[in-house]
Amino acid sequence: PWNGQAFIGSRRNPRERFKGFNLEKDNQGKMLLSYEESSLLLHFKLEPEGVVHEKAWNKEKQEWSSGADVPGPPCNSYGKCGEFGICSFNETVPCKCVKGFVPKNQTEWSGEDWRSGCVRKEPLHCERGSNNNWIERDAFLKLEMIKVPISVEYSEANEKGCEKTCVDDCNCTAYTYNDVNGCMLWKRSLLDLQDSMRNGVSLYIRVANSSAFSSKQNHT
Repeated sequence: PWNGQAFIGSRRNPRERFKGFNLEKDNQGKMLLSYEESSLLLHFKLEPEGVVHEKAWNKEKQEWSSGADVPGPPCNSYGKCGEFGICSFNETVPCKCVKGFVPKNQTEWSGEDWRSGCVRKEPLHCERGSNNNWIERDAFLKLEMIKVPISVEYSEANEKGCEKTCVDDCNCTAYTYNDVNGCMLWKRSLLDLQDSMRNGVSLYIRVANSSAFSSKQNHT
């Protein structure tokens, strides 16, 4: 998601590369991109699989020159690791399941096709209609420095209220809160999670209580 200055969790800051640009929403599902550098003329083509082809106008030759194609590294391919899979740039095998989840299709994963993603080891207690005994309540795993999915919903709740909003809604799979975007919520599945070394956030993911671990980076 765009926070007004950068794409949350992106390892690159495109504003630096293109000498600054702005994105504005029109509240109808569209976004308007404008450049701060008026002399820069670029052309982007987005393919269905998520690859962006870049071209720049060469004034001297009066023609378009091909630039870099994005994504480059494997983790930049949208949904590389499937639902509830997390992609790590610095690992030989880039895809792993979030803790509390296992590969949906182990055969495909063994063949390095991770698109089928991961499924829960056990169902959430809120889905089973469990009682309010604290032992049976669902827990939230904290993942740090994460690039979050774009399928986000925003809430006006404050930091404490953000957690409660997600806890009280069994459909709420994850949440995060920061000073720029406020309360951000995700419903049902999580797609396109990535480890990030830059601009990442702390993401709290709902799991059955017995799947909760205390380690800082809770994914396997």
